Amino acid sequence: MSRITTSEFDAKAQAAQNKPVEIIDYFLGSQVIDDTDTLHYAIYDRNVDFFDVDDNAQTYAAGRLSRSQITHNPGLRQDSVTLQFDNVDDRFQAFFWQRPNYMKYKRFLIRQIFYDLLGSPTHAVTKFDGVTDHVFIGEAICQIRVVSKLGYAGFQSGVAVDRVCPISVFANSRCAQSVSVSTLTQEATDNVDAGSTTSVVKVKTMAQADDYWKIGKIEFTSGANDGIVRKVIGWVQADKEFTLDFPLPNIPAEDDTVKVLRDCNRTLDMCRTRFTEVGGNGNMANFRGKNTVVRTLNP
Repeated sequence: MSRITTSEFDAKAQAAQNKPVEIIDYFLGSQVIDDTDTLHYAIYDRNVDFFDVDDNAQTYAAGRLSRSQITHNPGLRQDSVTLQFDNVDDRFQAFFWQRPNYMKYKRFLIRQIFYDLLGSPTHAVTKFDGVTDHVFIGEAICQIRVVSKLGYAGFQSGVAVDRVCPISVFANSRCAQSVSVSTLTQEATDNVDAGSTTSVVKVKTMAQADDYWKIGKIEFTSGANDGIVRKVIGWVQADKEFTLDFPLPNIPAEDDTVKVLRDCNRTLDMCRTRFTEVGGNGNMANFRGKNTVVRTLNP
């Protein structure tokens, strides 16, 4: 027996088919462009053919996933959202731990589209753009907490956030464990050249690349500024010039002697990329911050 539906029923059925759909781009490789390591999911009951962030056609796989409401922490100036994935057959353990450090800082983009407007990449609005902060992987589910980039990386509020190394003195015994202090600091000496000012110090022979000494320290070992230390906020190799964070009390004279040492801003990125003399991963082995993603296995 056939049934004739009302126009009202048909309208509601059509509206249900074209309801808002949220799609997810999970950037596990490049954090800017869509590449082969980017995952694509749809919070929907079927696959969705749409466009990735580079406007290329992309299929967003339907999955058993849901998300919480976006919450706001006024103290940290930070928004957050938690996504829950089905973890049948331990698929997340098998995937995410193929490589070390796979979950650190990974970008998570949530966009909203409509199922009847899939023909153009402009038919999408961003609901949340953040980075992975915490992961729980259990036998049945995987929960990923994502926080907004401003609160995560900007540290705008002054609230203590344990994403940086807590070592107060660079190259101390904890920072330089199994590594020589000289390897980290690369201490070097030189003579002041003519033309220096209280804020910009020119030297005669140093030839390290631009910004090599940035965030380092310069100490005067003779002359009117003997014993004074300043932070280096810029180094230009072509001009052999140090820019200081605070003016000196006296203009350095030519041939005053200085000692320069590298320092660190206590982030994992600098720990890894600046101190390549230690090894391919820099001084990461001595990083003391909690920069890795917290993972709890089947508690």
